[in-house]
Amino acid sequence: MKLLIPLRLLKTEITEINFRGYTTAEDYLSFDQRGGVAQRIALIASLTGTDEALIRQLRGPDYIRAEQLASDMLEADATAASEANADRVKLLSRLTGATESEVAKILGVLTEKAASATTSDEGDAEKKSSESSPQSV
Repeated sequence: MKLLIPLRLLKTEITEINFRGYTTAEDYLSFDQRGGVAQRIALIASLTGTDEALIRQLRGPDYIRAEQLASDMLEADATAASEANADRVKLLSRLTGATESEVAKILGVLTEKAASATTSDEGDAEKKSSESSPQSV
C-alpha cells in the first residue's frame, strides 16, 4: 500500500507498507487483551511485518486505509470459515438424513457443551491449584 503521506525516520523515507497475502494465528493473537485501536495497530504491524511503532506514526488517511485492508482480510477469513461450516452441515445432513436446520441445531448444542466443559475444566484446575498451594498466615 503506497502511503499518501510518507514517513521520515532519520535519513530514511518510508513510502509504502506491504501486506502479505494471508493471515496467521499470530495475527489473531494480536487482538489479545488490547483496546480496539491498539488491536488494529498490532494487526496491521503483524500483517505487514512492520514494527508497531512505525504503524503508530501513520497519518490518519494512511492508517484508515491500512485498517480497511486488515479488516477485509479478517472478513475473508470469516467468510471462508462460514462457507466451510455450511459445507459440513450439508454433508452431515446428507449422511444422516436430518434436515440442515436440525444438523445446525445439534452442532450448536455440541459447540455450546464443549465450551461449557472447557470453562468447567479450567475452573476445576484453578480450584485444585489453589487447594494444593500452601496458605500463608
